[in-house]
Amino acid sequence: MLLAGCGSTPEGNIGGGGGAPVSSRAPDLPPVEPSTEVARLLLQAQQSGPPLAQAYRLRAAQILFQHGDLYRAESILGYVAEAELTPEQAREYLILRTELAMLMGKGELALQQLDNPPEEATGSFTPEEQLRLSELRANALDRTGQHMAAALERIMNTANLLPPDQQQKNHQAIWNSLMAIPANDLQAQAERSPFSNIKGWMELAALNKRNQQDIDQQLEALNNWLLRHPAHPASMALPGELRLLTTTMRDQPKRVAMLLPLSGPYAASVGIPVRDGFLAAYYLAMERGRDVPEVRVINTDGMHDFAAVYRDLASNGTEFIIGPFEKRAVQQLAMLPELPVPVLALNYVQGMSEFPDGLYQFGLSAADEARAAAEQAWRDGHRFALSLTPDSLWGQE
Repeated sequence: MLLAGCGSTPEGNIGGGGGAPVSSRAPDLPPVEPSTEVARLLLQAQQSGPPLAQAYRLRAAQILFQHGDLYRAESILGYVAEAELTPEQAREYLILRTELAMLMGKGELALQQLDNPPEEATGSFTPEEQLRLSELRANALDRTGQHMAAALERIMNTANLLPPDQQQKNHQAIWNSLMAIPANDLQAQAERSPFSNIKGWMELAALNKRNQQDIDQQLEALNNWLLRHPAHPASMALPGELRLLTTTMRDQPKRVAMLLPLSGPYAASVGIPVRDGFLAAYYLAMERGRDVPEVRVINTDGMHDFAAVYRDLASNGTEFIIGPFEKRAVQQLAMLPELPVPVLALNYVQGMSEFPDGLYQFGLSAADEARAAAEQAWRDGHRFALSLTPDSLWGQE
């Protein structure tokens, strides 16, 4: 869509003076190296009058955008004269400028641009452009922490523009926004909304958030909601998390093994707290009449051949394994060709790119936290950082 501003070579006076009318589109150019093509387009823009000059600049910015050169694309857009744009150019300009702002982590700027479009663009958007702008607005609202507004944008506007085969993706985006909102806020929105569509979404999300500690209650709440809202859009295409509920309940393991260091240096900090937390939830579920699996707890302190332990558990009917924690243990399991009994390891392996199916690594990686912090800082618009770390290999990582 962004490259659509490319048509046939215009006839008449390319300078925009008298003679035949001048096309507002930049002509097609042969495929050349991007920087060469951009330079040619900018030279042609200097030699042309409006609106053709603006078409050349837009095309140059679009090419840079497509090749990931965001700052140069943004710089070229700064030379586009909004007052000289045709309606079609103004629409392309707004979409490209907003796309750039979002990719550069400038959510507030994206919203400001969407709220103040070029005057020439208002009232002339095609359905495809309206859909893209609605998606951009919802993404920008999410980016700036306005999750309720983002969900409402997707429910009321984006959904009306999407074809049926793309509704599932939109429902997942709605759900992701709603899951970032406290349950009380969701319930309050449900109670004050006059629209059944919005009310249903808010009630569904509030019920799910209030039952996140109990999968049985989650499924029961979902089934009750489906009975009350059989014609709701979410009933026709549930978000992925909710679709998994029924299969998760059906496939719950009957025999679970926990591999934990219950003695030695990691017992007090890892093994015992994990065991006690798991068993606390286990006995609470049992008191509530839930189906609970048979659980076997194994002390891994001093254990060496974890692959042999895994094979023994798998052959004795174990259906799910939690642990081990020791990195060397996780590495041994990662070297196996396959893990037919799934393993939720409580640590992670470094230096490997491929792992067997069935191995899930759940660890607290400082590198992952640093990466997440950097990504969040970038999304917040920061471009320069100071890092205070130990002068060691771990600190460098």
